[in-house]
Amino acid sequence: MGRLRARGKIPPAHFAYLATGVDDDATLRANREGFARIAIRVRRLVDVSRIDTSVTLLGTSWPTPIVLAPVGSQAAFHPDGETATAKAARAKRHLQILSTVSSTAIEDVNAARGEPVWYQLYPTEQWSVTQGLVARGRASIESLPEVVEGVKGRVPVLVDGGIRRGTDIFKALALGATAVAIGRPYIWGLGAFGQEGVETVLEILHRELITAMRHAGTPRVANVTRSYLADAPRR
Repeated sequence: MGRLRARGKIPPAHFAYLATGVDDDATLRANREGFARIAIRVRRLVDVSRIDTSVTLLGTSWPTPIVLAPVGSQAAFHPDGETATAKAARAKRHLQILSTVSSTAIEDVNAARGEPVWYQLYPTEQWSVTQGLVARGRASIESLPEVVEGVKGRVPVLVDGGIRRGTDIFKALALGATAVAIGRPYIWGLGAFGQEGVETVLEILHRELITAMRHAGTPRVANVTRSYLADAPRR
C-alpha cells in the first residue's frame, strides 16, 4: 500500500530509480529469493508473554534491531527529506545512518534527530575533501576510538538488502546479524506520507518481528539462533 501511494506522489524518474536495480533487477530478486528459501521453526510451551527486541550496537542499546539505512537525496522523494526521516527515527528511537549524498546538511539532520546520527562516508581522491566531510561529521564519530576498544576485536554485522517484513528480520538475526538495515521500505513511507509514513513502516516491521519471535518461542533477540531456521518447502 505504501509503495502504491508513494508512486502517485514521487516524480516518475525518482520512483523508477528507487524501485529498480542494476542488471535487470537480478540482485533485487536474489535478495528476496534468499529469504524465501528459509523457513522459521515454530516452538510452543515457551513463555513469550514479554518480548524483548533490544540489541546493543557498538556499546549503545537500541529498542529494536531495525536500522534506517543510508539512502541518498531523500528530498527527491519528499520535500522534508532526511529531516522527516530523522524526526521519525527520534520518535521511534531507531538508529539512523546518513548518506554522504544527503540532500540535508548533517548538522540539520543531527538537530532533527536530537543526537548524532551515524555517517556513511564516501571518500574521494582528494584527501582534503574527505577531511572536510569527517570534520563536519565529527559529532557522529568522535567516540570511534572508544568504540573500537569496546568491541575488542568483534565487529557487529548489519544485514542490508531485501528486508521487507518482520520474518526477514528474524531470519537475518538467526543467521548471525547484529541488526538489520532497511532502505526502500522506509523511503516508500517517506514518499507517501512523510515523517508519519516512516514511523508507520518502523511500527509495522517491529510489530511483525515481535509476532515472529512469539511464534518461534524466542522471548529475546539473544535466543534467536540458527537452530530456529530450516529449509523452506519447495513449491
